[in-house]
Amino acid sequence: MSVRDLKKIAGDDISNRSQDNTDTVLRPIINSAIIDGVLLNDIELTYGANTIEHKLGRKLLGYIVVRKNNDAVISDAQDTNKLSSKNLILYSDTLVTVSLWCF
Repeated sequence: MSVRDLKKIAGDDISNRSQDNTDTVLRPIINSAIIDGVLLNDIELTYGANTIEHKLGRKLLGYIVVRKNNDAVISDAQDTNKLSSKNLILYSDTLVTVSLWCF
């Protein structure tokens, strides 16, 4: 079951209204592009350009560095990425291991 599958169950009038209100609040969050992502753990980046398969099965919208084990400067080259929509190109100024949330 995906996080996007918000199911309603049959109930009385109060229960149905409660579910409708919950759906109204949660639906924009569930449909947010950042929710539909993949966590990549322990990606080793070396100095310079690093090509990483983001495993989304679609074009990358963005990424967040959620963990890094060194004080590294990390930037991307997505504007010039001609390899494939399946890859993320990251530049690092030093050897670092990162975890990334790709969405």
